[in-house]
Amino acid sequence: MKCETLGADTTVSRLAPVTSAATATNKGNWVNLGVTTFDWTSFGITFEVAINNNVAILDVAYGDNIIIPNLIMAMSFHQSTAITLCSMPLFIPSGATVRVRAQSAVTSTTVARVSVTGRSDYNKCYRSLDVYGVDTTSISSVLVDPGGTTNTKGPWTAIGTASKQYDKMFCTVYPSTFPTNPSSANSMLLDVGVGPADNPTRVIKDQFFNVLATAYPIGNRIVSVTDIDIFPGDVIQARMQSTTATTNSRSLRVAAYCFYDAIPGRNASNYSRSLVKS
Repeated sequence: MKCETLGADTTVSRLAPVTSAATATNKGNWVNLGVTTFDWTSFGITFEVAINNNVAILDVAYGDNIIIPNLIMAMSFHQSTAITLCSMPLFIPSGATVRVRAQSAVTSTTVARVSVTGRSDYNKCYRSLDVYGVDTTSISSVLVDPGGTTNTKGPWTAIGTASKQYDKMFCTVYPSTFPTNPSSANSMLLDVGVGPADNPTRVIKDQFFNVLATAYPIGNRIVSVTDIDIFPGDVIQARMQSTTATTNSRSLRVAAYCFYDAIPGRNASNYSRSLVKS
């Protein structure tokens, strides 16, 4: 397995600064992280938090190909000043210039420092992904609220309707109060489902989160890169429960990212899915 990191500045032991645009509804300038020296079949992204308690959106591209659009970054010094996302099975060819850019309500400012670490470790990878549930105007994702009854799953909330067939997805999740402190501490369990709006199949069950009254979980944490059949017209949904009924503390914001245009590996085969009906 080969591995390389782009965007790390060894002269100052920091990552590459990414600056937001002068207008909150626009993306900032592209920042070149470096040039790949071999074919990447997966890569991870590391954020160095530059602004405390800020929600931003990140695009990742090589050349003119945006392979990760509108990745939510909800960042807090309370949790960590370095946040690493799990490896994503996306292809970047050898000799490609990897670039990133950001959007934030905090304008004309370095909103994060970023590096990417590429590997040749997946038998199967993808060329791009589609995003559901991100609003680039408000710089947020879909609100999922459990309702006023504690420790009880609320209704399913639509994140988006699939436009094509997918077999792998992940979600980003952060507290709905972010970047404001929640008024009470609580623990939460999240389900994600796909299928008909009135009868989804749970593909992620009881994913745990907790929030302190003065701190946050990692806002842009990944919730499972999950193997799952999603067909055009399927509704991607989420629901949750919380230990508190306090309105400004009980909810999460969720977005879904679905991989497409697969590149089979030498040992590629159909995945076996073990699903839990709701």
